[in-house]
Amino acid sequence: MSIKIKYGTVREKRIVSDIINWYLDNVIVTKTDITIKVEMCKWSKYRCHGSCVDTGPSIDITIATDKKNKSIREFVATVVHEMVHTNQYITGNWSGDGEDEAEKMQYKITDRLWKAGII
Repeated sequence: MSIKIKYGTVREKRIVSDIINWYLDNVIVTKTDITIKVEMCKWSKYRCHGSCVDTGPSIDITIATDKKNKSIREFVATVVHEMVHTNQYITGNWSGDGEDEAEKMQYKITDRLWKAGII
């Protein structure tokens, strides 16, 4: 498993790395050798808070870092949201476009990360 993070501040990179590592250790059921590539970018580049695409050789995630009034909790929840999609790709288990599950889980898991002292 490898994580490659492009752009972002040192703090943002650390937070993203900590979330992904925790998620891989505590949530993803199927263990597989995957590469997760994260690109932090301005919201205007993709006009969304985040995205997740299975490209075959890797899972490619984008995270917007500059949206006005975006709190650290919102930033963490966005990363978690995309990790829910990552799990869906790895397991092949989701219904519809997977958004309902990702939206339902993003704050529950964000709160778990806080309580565990990861963030």
